[in-house]
Amino acid sequence: MDDQIRQAAVAAARHLLLLYKAEHPAWTDTRTPVDALVSWAGLQVETFHVKDYPEGTYGFLEPDEDLIWLCRTLPESLRRFTLAHELGHAVLHRDNAHRSQLLQESGQAASLPPASQFLPELSREDPCQQPDVQEEVVGQNEQELLQEVLGIGQSYNPRSERELAANIFAAELLMPIEQVRALYLHEHIPTTGLAKLFDVSNAAMLNRLVSLATEPLVPSHPGPQGLPSNGTKTIAKKQYDEFQKAAIEAPTPALIVAGPGSGKTSTLIGRTEYLINTLAVQPEHILALTFSRKAAQEMQERLGQVLQRDDPRNDKGFNGGALQHTPTVSTFHAFCAEMLRTYGQLVGLRPDFTVIDETEGYFLLRQLAGEMPLYHYRNLKSPAYYFPDILKAISRAKDELVSPEQYRLLALRMLESAADEEAQLSAHKALEVASIYALYQEGLRERGDTDFGGLIMLTVQLLQEVEEVLYEQQQRFHHILVDEFQDINRASGVLLRLLAGEERNVWVVGDANQAIYGFRGASPANIANFQQDYPGAVVLPLSHNYRSRPDIVDLAESFRWRQLELDMDSNSKNAVSTGEDASSGAPRNVQATRMTHAETYVTLASAEDVANELAGLIMDIRYKHAQGYAYKDMAILCRTRAWVGKVTRALALADLPVVEKRGVLTQQHIKDLLSIVLLLADASGMGILRAARQPEYLLSQSDIETLLLAARGQTRPLSWMIFNDEAPLRMSVEGRHSLSRLSSMLQSLSQFAPNAWSLLAQYLFMETSTVRDLLIKAESKLENAGAGVHENLQASPLLADYLAFLQLARRYDQQQEMLRRRLEQAAEERGEQVAPPPKIQEQLKGFLDYLNVLTRLGQDGGDNRRQGTEENSEEEPDIIRVMTVHASKGLEFPVVYLPGLIQRNFPLQAHANPAPTRTYYAAAMAGHDRRNIRLR
Repeated sequence: MDDQIRQAAVAAARHLLLLYKAEHPAWTDTRTPVDALVSWAGLQVETFHVKDYPEGTYGFLEPDEDLIWLCRTLPESLRRFTLAHELGHAVLHRDNAHRSQLLQESGQAASLPPASQFLPELSREDPCQQPDVQEEVVGQNEQELLQEVLGIGQSYNPRSERELAANIFAAELLMPIEQVRALYLHEHIPTTGLAKLFDVSNAAMLNRLVSLATEPLVPSHPGPQGLPSNGTKTIAKKQYDEFQKAAIEAPTPALIVAGPGSGKTSTLIGRTEYLINTLAVQPEHILALTFSRKAAQEMQERLGQVLQRDDPRNDKGFNGGALQHTPTVSTFHAFCAEMLRTYGQLVGLRPDFTVIDETEGYFLLRQLAGEMPLYHYRNLKSPAYYFPDILKAISRAKDELVSPEQYRLLALRMLESAADEEAQLSAHKALEVASIYALYQEGLRERGDTDFGGLIMLTVQLLQEVEEVLYEQQQRFHHILVDEFQDINRASGVLLRLLAGEERNVWVVGDANQAIYGFRGASPANIANFQQDYPGAVVLPLSHNYRSRPDIVDLAESFRWRQLELDMDSNSKNAVSTGEDASSGAPRNVQATRMTHAETYVTLASAEDVANELAGLIMDIRYKHAQGYAYKDMAILCRTRAWVGKVTRALALADLPVVEKRGVLTQQHIKDLLSIVLLLADASGMGILRAARQPEYLLSQSDIETLLLAARGQTRPLSWMIFNDEAPLRMSVEGRHSLSRLSSMLQSLSQFAPNAWSLLAQYLFMETSTVRDLLIKAESKLENAGAGVHENLQASPLLADYLAFLQLARRYDQQQEMLRRRLEQAAEERGEQVAPPPKIQEQLKGFLDYLNVLTRLGQDGGDNRRQGTEENSEEEPDIIRVMTVHASKGLEFPVVYLPGLIQRNFPLQAHANPAPTRTYYAAAMAGHDRRNIRLR
């Protein structure tokens, strides 16, 4: 969701409360009088019978009338939330007198985005139903964290954006976040007490408490909070060098070969300005695409700043408000998802299709295992052993736009041309994968869903098969810009050519030498073949490095010339070179612009073995810190995760501040949290071994042994004894008290938590002071820092881990809910009785299975999660970053170390495998002040 829309929804709710309170000084309690507030706002409320509208209909705002309709059988807390939700529609999504009337005193009503922009109109035929009115509102940072943890996120269509904005409005109206913060943190009121005070459900309040941990803290008494005057900051007009100017004004199609630190994104922004201001292209006819969500967000923010600065309305005193028309900025996958939301039914998708992640794909394969003709990929001990590899093969096939049938034909050709037993074996394995791929696709087709790789593949199919849709998109987007072109896959390249059409107004920027995402399907061939794909294309360089010192640029350029031959070499007619290295005669792609200095900035150190290498690394880190570099200025980039772990452990033993970029599920405090889940899901009760270490339920070794021996001597399982507080007589008095507290907590969780997320949130926010203590500590730190400081709570590694784990649980619950709906619908169609929802213990067993699969697939978000929280922090913790080179893509550091540079290992020989060689090149250009290379 657009952050400006979210901010506007929150600010509108706050302002409405301020206006109402000013006119009703007698209102002093915590409960928002939503019925009186709606009446004060000039709206009437009527009710309808539950059978008057489709099942699950909660309410709607009557179009063009000051009337809200509500289902009369809603529980009170849900009725209040639905009423606030419909009031949100009246304030946010109507272009009429209500907006001006309700927000007249703010003087900033124009800051709200136009209600009609990109959003479907409110309609009686499209009422707000169960999926729309969600008390469990997901905050912006929580939503982003979910995307970081899982690699992909929920893709919201315009209607969902409208409903989500109304939910955000309702949550702030009924549970003002600052009031919740004060009562929870300082008055220590439990969740159930808070829910009663605000007259909302426990689920709604738990979600609100999670918002305390995901939204940035601001100092106390920040002043009146009206509507945001403007979501963007203006920036000064940039001056471009001769290479950038040539690229900006290049005729299309154009490939801009951009060296490291040469201002790729800035030049793309300049190109957009040039199209709008010089060539008079309407902004809505411009499409800007990139590979990663992070890059798209940065591009959108910078583009918004530039266009806001150049908006002619600013010359007339206009301040604030969204631009009426802006370019579309997106990732390839998100762009395809939005197109499929509109036209997906034409290629077999449901209107509300789900994009399944790799974990769901794994479970789908497991569901289909009985139909698979497994021979080469059969493992009797672990039937699903090869599923991760099979999923990767399917994903790569989709990156290449290869359907199951095409995969089978390719495998048959392999078999026909096989000259030996090894080649025959490979062909037979490919045939087996082809058959599994076909089953997998049929499973997706029956569900009406797609996986991540299928987004682009289905969109290409849509544009190739439905001329009307292709024509519409080509008429909509006259100019297409692509950043990080080296990171897109073949399917994205085909999509780009389809969208460009005969006009071929394509302008792309990239560097094949930095294409390090081959394992994700990225294809540097898109750059190598650009002039074949677009005959007559212009190829121009960006050759000034503004980031790194000359020594570092010389190092990377020398390595590029000697080891990499992926870009346009000196013998090619397409070569782009800006000079020659004085010492080696190598053609240069990049020249440094920073001033040089007599001091050495590139250090080459050698060591006999790993121990000596790590000792030298630690010594140099301490030396740099004594020179004045902060620890957060230093990064250690490794080729593999194994090296990340090795280096991190060495730094930790040396008492240097470091946080290892490991997955959520490997953290000890998360394993402690999982012990509570195990106690409810596993009859063996073995979770007690870790749960008993927690301060609230501390048991001595003697008490644990007594409990285990008692369970062995009885017929009842250990988990039953713990749950029912059956303490053996030989347990100590302290142990009995701890067991009673643990039993009471488990019974409360079992009774009130409807799903895995609620159980974990209830434990963290209500049953223990775990999160409360972390929040109080962060708030205290903020108050001590003084005014004007914002604290990103996720900068706390512990809190970041807990939030990430909660998101894994939320995603699991969402998947299970969608699965239950499909099963219920199928049962109703067959005329069968619908099975009741599983008990919480069964849900937790499934959740543990889900976590095991996540671990096996490496999908618990280790690197992305921590990297993302640190990048978004207003005040980064002063710690040394240790990460893989892939995780460092797009980041810059004053001091960078490259350990483990072993000949033929890192980098590998380019001719054998160019990917690690390009990885080294990208790492070599990640720093701008100093480079420390360590050889063995």
